Amino acid sequence: MPSSTASRANRLLRRASDHDLSEHFNEVSRQRTADETAAWYQILAEMERRDELTERRAAARERYQATVLGRRFERARPSSTPM
Repeated sequence: MPSSTASRANRLLRRASDHDLSEHFNEVSRQRTADETAAWYQILAEMERRDELTERRAAARERYQATVLGRRFERARPSSTPM
């Protein structure tokens, strides 16, 4: 597959909804031809990319919430500096 065709396919996969991706995966899962096998691997890679992105976003959200909670805790604690 030429590079321009591969990059066009990747762009299409990235824009596809999860439902469309799943349906296309079911269509090519027969793997009777080399093209179907290649499409199967591309779809699997896109699904993994989306899963990893979801996990990274969840981890970032948890870090952000921990930071916000820490700041709130620091502000709520009475200051211990003598006057």
